[in-house]
Amino acid sequence: MVWSADPKQGYLTKEGIGELRSRMTGEIFRDELLQLYQEKDQSYKEVAQAAREDTCGLLRELERSVCASPELGQQLEALALSLESTKGKKQYGYLRKPVKEQVDRIVDALAELPPVAECYEAWNLCRDALEGYYDQLPVALNANQVAAVLGISRAGAYNLMRSEGFLTLYVGKRMIVPKDRLLAWMDRQVNS
Repeated sequence: MVWSADPKQGYLTKEGIGELRSRMTGEIFRDELLQLYQEKDQSYKEVAQAAREDTCGLLRELERSVCASPELGQQLEALALSLESTKGKKQYGYLRKPVKEQVDRIVDALAELPPVAECYEAWNLCRDALEGYYDQLPVALNANQVAAVLGISRAGAYNLMRSEGFLTLYVGKRMIVPKDRLLAWMDRQVNS
């Protein structure tokens, strides 16, 4: 049951119906992808936990000098020495290129360990399912479709499409956004 927010009007206006439709579409979109995002998040946590556990196990084996993967043990020792001489933050983004390459080799070696590989597989399946959703979108999206993808109102989509820096194409009076530009914009928003 719905009614007008304005007590002077006993009916819904066209704009009110549009707003109601937009909100319902946004809720449906969020509900559809919520489970997928939760599964992806859980898989990512499992990957991180499995990698952490295997790394700790390898370090314990190294301390006892019975590492099942001597090559990985040597790489970890070399990384530890490199990090001792590294000044500043010891986060991946701040490391020099040679140290990053060491980290990349270790991560690749860890990814080959069965427990970590299983977790990566689960995480990749969730990621592929999300990408599959976006692959089904049309090449160019109108305001209603942009609103559904972003989970915002149609009015919010129009405001966004008119904003500076948002890549909107005009075909006559019609506003459309190429799918690849929308997805790139979403990536920039997430990474900023």
